[in-house]
Amino acid sequence: MALLSLKRAENLAEAFDCIVAQATREMPLRLFATFSPEQGTRLYVIAARVFQNPEEADRAKAALPPELADKATVLTGFPRDTVFYSGLQTQPVPQSAPQSAPRAAGKPAAAPGQALPASPDRSPKPFVPGENPN
Repeated sequence: MALLSLKRAENLAEAFDCIVAQATREMPLRLFATFSPEQGTRLYVIAARVFQNPEEADRAKAALPPELADKATVLTGFPRDTVFYSGLQTQPVPQSAPQSAPRAAGKPAAAPGQALPASPDRSPKPFVPGENPN
């Protein structure tokens, strides 16, 4: 297993700015966050897929534009006590997005120029000490 990291960000804003600026349909990107006592918190911007081996990740790196390939690194291992805050997709990312399900007949989301109907509030009630939650 290998990951292709395009950037190790110092903070979330830097990571998301990179994702917004660099992601393409051909190379979707995602945040990959880890923590280990040895390394602390690490925020990586990675290609949104898991490569079967480092060689496959190296081929993907070579296909990047030079300005991205120069900074990209292949990640192949982490310290034993690493906590992963991001899940990994174990299958290759599809090249085309799946088609969305058709909308029920006669039920448009909203007329052109109008706002969508409000969703019901499903947020939990605030906890108040001493008050019965039921």
